[in-house]
Amino acid sequence: MKLGDKISVPKSGKFAYDFTVSGSIADFIGKTSEKHVLEKNRPFTLPPNQFILAQTLEIVGLPTNEGVSHLAARIERKSSLARCGLLVHFTAPTVHPGWMGPLTLEITNLSKTSMNLHYGMPIAQLIIEEVRGRIFENLSQFQGQSTPEGD
Repeated sequence: MKLGDKISVPKSGKFAYDFTVSGSIADFIGKTSEKHVLEKNRPFTLPPNQFILAQTLEIVGLPTNEGVSHLAARIERKSSLARCGLLVHFTAPTVHPGWMGPLTLEITNLSKTSMNLHYGMPIAQLIIEEVRGRIFENLSQFQGQSTPEGD
């Protein structure tokens, strides 16, 4: 998987994530983040200890055709980036059957130095898995997302 052009950087502020309050997580993240668009030959510099959301360049589609088996996937980080302290998609790695859209990656720089993230750079791997049996519809609020926040 390659890094797409959309990055969302959480702002500092006098607010707190409260997961008991109703409403869209995507809306809240969108209101409390700065958006950046990567351009070729102009990287985003990720400082130490910074967390961002970014999208993959690729759009992933895992159909739910009738039949015995379906496809799911797992997003895995690249070890070469991890060895430098870059965590890429370290939570919720499962892409469920029926998903369609770009994937949002949670990215954190754990090193003591900044890292340049370039549009189109290899950033993660997608491991495809067969799912047997009956699947249950997973109506994710992020289905069909067009931004890293999930809108």
